[in-house]
Amino acid sequence: MLFGFTVKGASYARNIFELQNKELEDLPFDLVKHFPIGPNCLKSGYYLIDECKEWIKENEIEDHLFLFAASSLSNLLCYEL
Repeated sequence: MLFGFTVKGASYARNIFELQNKELEDLPFDLVKHFPIGPNCLKSGYYLIDECKEWIKENEIEDHLFLFAASSLSNLLCYEL
């Protein structure tokens, strides 16, 4: 399964990378940002590496937890972020 979004937690915010049409309403935490990824994650989501870096820089993101479920794209995002 592929997914991406950001959530606000008790001591930190959470971010998740996830399939575009995944239902996110039933999550046990609040989202800050959702990063949708298409079915072929490396082909359709590779742009997210630079987009996420820019989002983190522009919004001065600190103390956020990023949750990844995007196959091999997850490895690249973890390394780069």
